[in-house]
Amino acid sequence: MIKVFRDFLINHSVAGKRVIIIVDEAQNLSDGCLEELRLLSNLETEKEKLLQIILVGQPELQKRLHSEGLRQLDQRISIRATLRPLTTVETSDYITFRLIKAGKGSAIFDEKAKKFTHKLSGGVPRLINLTASRVERRRPDRALGVAGAAVVARRGD
Repeated sequence: MIKVFRDFLINHSVAGKRVIIIVDEAQNLSDGCLEELRLLSNLETEKEKLLQIILVGQPELQKRLHSEGLRQLDQRISIRATLRPLTTVETSDYITFRLIKAGKGSAIFDEKAKKFTHKLSGGVPRLINLTASRVERRRPDRALGVAGAAVVARRGD
């Protein structure tokens, strides 16, 4: 199976194409699966790596990669990026963007609601999404089209 995959990678390389594996929520992978990804990263020619692997995950992933059992994988990571929490303005823009993309329009949350969402979430997009989703399901004034800070405050009721 590895030979077939290596041949696939070589054929793509010869054609000028890159092969990338993107693993989201990588912190949930077992150590064995992460080790298999490390072994796949060994596939290369004399001139180039045949495979790029992108691991995306929560902060727990970084902690796991620093463990002794995953040291070799950790050493192979060439680029690291950590997203910082969003600012209040970025949170507001993010909520507006997400609502527009969902076809809801941008007027569902007033500015106070967006600021309060930022306060509750600490600017972490995953928590912003969770808070906004709960608000959307529970807001009593859907006919008015606006969720205020009071509705955000009741998000978990």
